[in-house]
Amino acid sequence: MLNLKPAPENRAPNDDILRTRLPGALKEQVDAAATVLGVDTSAFVRRVIAREAEEVLAAQTRFEMTPADAEALAAALDAPPEPTPAALRAAERYRARVVHAD
Repeated sequence: MLNLKPAPENRAPNDDILRTRLPGALKEQVDAAATVLGVDTSAFVRRVIAREAEEVLAAQTRFEMTPADAEALAAALDAPPEPTPAALRAAERYRARVVHAD
């Protein structure tokens, strides 16, 4: 269910405009859904868009692992492989270029 409680008073003003064209049937469906919830269409559309945007962004920034994946990751972190010769050379080049404070 949508959370259609009024936003806090310290929110930013709604001064940006998003215009879109909808098929008539979709517009009627959106209006009907807003009416069922007792809110105006703009409030309904804002909440639906915000929820969907949050879900899309969360899906792109949050990764879930199975318990087996988590165990494999923990095991790899507990027992990292020996550095390769190329990695050792890269570390030496880095130490030669970067001055450390310690």
